[in-house]
Amino acid sequence: MTASGQRVGLDINVRPAANATGGRLVAYILYFRLIGRTGPARALTVTFLVPVFAIFYGALFLGEAVTGWMLLCGLAVDCGTALSTGLLELPRRRHKP
Repeated sequence: MTASGQRVGLDINVRPAANATGGRLVAYILYFRLIGRTGPARALTVTFLVPVFAIFYGALFLGEAVTGWMLLCGLAVDCGTALSTGLLELPRRRHKP
């Protein structure tokens, strides 16, 4: 029962649970498919990029404020991900014999 005395149906509990379970199921299927196609090291980069996209989506859909610190940290995550996957390489120093 709610505070107003109305009876709450089972539907109010089932829908959020089904939504969470269905979303997680789709994410797991896509993630393991990505592991099969690109390998575990490259698929792990998806985990690194989730917070960066969460900031973007929070600003876009929820109107959350984005600070300079968030942008700087997101850039650090992006650069670290690019370096770890080999997408970006640092120049190598040559030693003189």
